[in-house]
Amino acid sequence: MALSAAQLKILTAHEWLHFFEEDAAGDEIYRPAADAVPPARRPRERLQLGADGSGHVSVGGPDDRSRALGATWITDGNDVVVRVTSTPTTRSSYRIVTIEHDRLVVRAS
Repeated sequence: MALSAAQLKILTAHEWLHFFEEDAAGDEIYRPAADAVPPARRPRERLQLGADGSGHVSVGGPDDRSRALGATWITDGNDVVVRVTSTPTTRSSYRIVTIEHDRLVVRAS
C-alpha cells in the first residue's frame, strides 16, 4: 500500500523529535518539535523529511552537540524506511510503522 496524501503531508510537515521517555517494546516515539519537549540530559534524535524523498537525521555527536546527517526515504509496504546517507553514524536506518498527526512510531531496523 502506498503512502496516502494525508500521511505524506503529516510526515513532511514537521521536524520530528525522539521522545525516548515514551518508548516501549522496541518502538520509538517521535513527536513534532513544536510540542512541549521535556528537558533531557542527552541529545534528542530528529527526523526531517521532504516530500521529494530527501531528508535529514540529527544525532548527538561525541561532544553531545547535534549534527545533521543527510538521509533519503522510501515506502516499503505500509512502512516508511529512512536511510542515513552521511557517515559516520551508529544507525543506518529508521523504519516508520505508524504515522499520526501528533506522533510517529519508529522500529529499529
